[in-house]
Amino acid sequence: VRSSFKSLFFHSINNGYWAIWPIKYKLIKIFKLRHFIPGFFVIYLFSLIILFPLNIGFLNYLIPIPFFLYLLICFLESLKISENFLKFFYTIIGFISLHIGYGFGSFLGFISLLTSDSGDYFYIPFSKLLKKFLGVTITIRSEFRNKK
Repeated sequence: VRSSFKSLFFHSINNGYWAIWPIKYKLIKIFKLRHFIPGFFVIYLFSLIILFPLNIGFLNYLIPIPFFLYLLICFLESLKISENFLKFFYTIIGFISLHIGYGFGSFLGFISLLTSDSGDYFYIPFSKLLKKFLGVTITIRSEFRNKK
């Protein structure tokens, strides 16, 4: 349980970042499709932001459909588990914070695996940018600190 949506979001970024790292150690068998969906969803959201203003005709109507389906599922699931309007609203915000934060962290973790053999080259400058602009710190877990 987090004390705010901001801390939930940043904690989810950290979890998503480190959820991808077992790939580096050839532990691919532990992954399921559900581990990659948040990262793909965030990539989709980035592409949505880029493609939507281009006015590509009928694609402008098709491209946002998964996003609206996601919002509909968040709405319905929040409605199912919430007791009142305030909890309903908080649950929707919590779902979105959790999923987008985890997906963004997964995306960053995947990029860090691609850009460096040890991860340190990508980790140090990028973590400073995240701290400066978003206020988030990605921590190095001890089990990954000295492995090569």
